[in-house]
Amino acid sequence: MTVWDDIRKTALYVRRNGPVAAYYAAMERLSDQSQESYSFIPCPQEELDAQRVQSLQWAKNHESVPISLVVPVYRTPETYLRRMISSVIMQSYTNWELILAVVEEPGETAETPETTETTVKTPLDIIREYADRDKRIRPLVLADNRGISGNTNAAIESSRGAYVGFVDHDDFLEPDALFMVAAAIRERMQAAAVRSPSACPVRLVYTDEDKCDEEGLHFFEHHAKPDFNLDLLLTNNYICHFSVVRGDIARNLLLRPAYDGAQDHDLLLRLCGELLSDPDQDNTVVHIPRVLYHWRTYAGSTSLNPASKRYAYEAGRLAVQDLLESKRIGVDVEEMPHVGFYRVNYQNDIFQARKDIGVIGGRLNNRLGELTGGAYTDRGQVLYDHLKKGYSGGFQHRAVLQQDVDAVDIRCFRVRPELRELVREYTGFIYKEGNPLPTESLPDYEIRNRSIRFCKKIREKGYRILWDPTWVREL
Repeated sequence: MTVWDDIRKTALYVRRNGPVAAYYAAMERLSDQSQESYSFIPCPQEELDAQRVQSLQWAKNHESVPISLVVPVYRTPETYLRRMISSVIMQSYTNWELILAVVEEPGETAETPETTETTVKTPLDIIREYADRDKRIRPLVLADNRGISGNTNAAIESSRGAYVGFVDHDDFLEPDALFMVAAAIRERMQAAAVRSPSACPVRLVYTDEDKCDEEGLHFFEHHAKPDFNLDLLLTNNYICHFSVVRGDIARNLLLRPAYDGAQDHDLLLRLCGELLSDPDQDNTVVHIPRVLYHWRTYAGSTSLNPASKRYAYEAGRLAVQDLLESKRIGVDVEEMPHVGFYRVNYQNDIFQARKDIGVIGGRLNNRLGELTGGAYTDRGQVLYDHLKKGYSGGFQHRAVLQQDVDAVDIRCFRVRPELRELVREYTGFIYKEGNPLPTESLPDYEIRNRSIRFCKKIREKGYRILWDPTWVREL
């Protein structure tokens, strides 16, 4: 990303949110050293070689998972298209098919220095070139452009794999991507004692990702994603790339053209929406904490300039609204200062609206406005500890988003009515709605321990713990 890219994004942010918010955003970005020091480390060759041996053994024993990759291709620059296809061919895993849905267009012509005309290869020409050499590559020629959802749906409906993976036409995979996905699926198959991949309880596998420059040589914005977090998904498509969906689900849901621009977020929301009423099924979504997908950036791309496709973020907001309303949950979904991020406002009390939420907690600030507590890991670590006033928590803005957490602080929380007796049992205090617990005599570490102990019991009973950082209490 160039200095001019930063200037352009800052100017857009000022127009959208005002100079004060822009100041804090700029200061936070300057202070974020973690992204400046990021260096992508590829899978070692010896590990890739071992994966190839294992992949061939699985195939020999008829134990491999067939994976279909679907890619809508439309006027893709030749360099990008070749890099994407090559990244699939180079996979250490062998049981895949690559379906490229491409709109047939006449070849262009270009003049050589000798002024003779030469036909420039179209994306279809390039795809057929690879397909002639590898039968796992299947061109799917479309007579007309149906849009990104319609073109992708044609590829999904043509797919034969037990699982379907989604790749953009100008991005590329790491060579161990499909092996890691297949291994995760096989592990869950063995745990569930099922032999057919189509019977595997895993509905979605996703991986970490980063971005790369136009040449695909320099990597930045490492997105180390959390494990599955339903309420975080309601605020933004943090799952994004690389996503692999069980084939029967993908072919049943398909993408919806009405949500073009946010069609992948809409699909993930509908796929995970069933978990709203059953948190115990969260384990049907598997996260692989490894960068296996590179999202290419270039002028005009959404990855480099989120404001370049404003319609996409309105589509995302409507997708969140649609999902919750389809579950008879009344909400107003609003855009947040950062494009592509949303806040869900429940029209009724959240415990009436969401039967899966057991406890909701807020943010604790010190006198300087710094975050000092509120959301904790099960080991007692403070999430976003000492984040400065006005900061959002990095390029993913996670510290200002509603999300599921292991525990919240009992100094700033609300409890579902039928669970309130557990407050006394696990914290030693009697809970009264609207009144803070009398914790003044306890040291911070003891308050934190009791908070974690109480919330662990709530989660054991099958409820989510929701953290809402807009609810603030100053200590």
